[in-house]
Amino acid sequence: SGIGIPETLSQVSGIPIPDTSTEMKHTLWQIVDLLVNRSGAIYQIALRNTAQELVPNYTKTMTVQIKISLDEQLLQQVDTAAQETKISRNQLFILAVEEFLKLSENERLLIAINHVYENNPPTEEDQAYLEAMRRHYSKMLKQEDW
Repeated sequence: SGIGIPETLSQVSGIPIPDTSTEMKHTLWQIVDLLVNRSGAIYQIALRNTAQELVPNYTKTMTVQIKISLDEQLLQQVDTAAQETKISRNQLFILAVEEFLKLSENERLLIAINHVYENNPPTEEDQAYLEAMRRHYSKMLKQEDW
């Protein structure tokens, strides 16, 4: 007998598959979340849709319905993008918010890193190393076929 999807997902993620059906559903969602976080936006939708097919009528988290107002032109652009990527408008908004939050977190991290460097400027040794690396990579880039 061949290996099934849950067992394969368990091997990829390293998360063991439990015995009971309820625990199985929860574990599958943990595995899907792990894989989703390692993938790009379009693949995230595909993984979530696949997970919904594997575990029908199972919702990982509570969802809340909200109401937003958009400029008509922006809404048309949203609908076009959703159609082109073959995802729902709702999924497109979810992806957009998730991406915005990731970018915001990255921005906060960058500000924190810059703050550390402002308060602890590079030493002369650090400066020499950085300059040597700039020369090395500049030379490598010049050799690349663009």
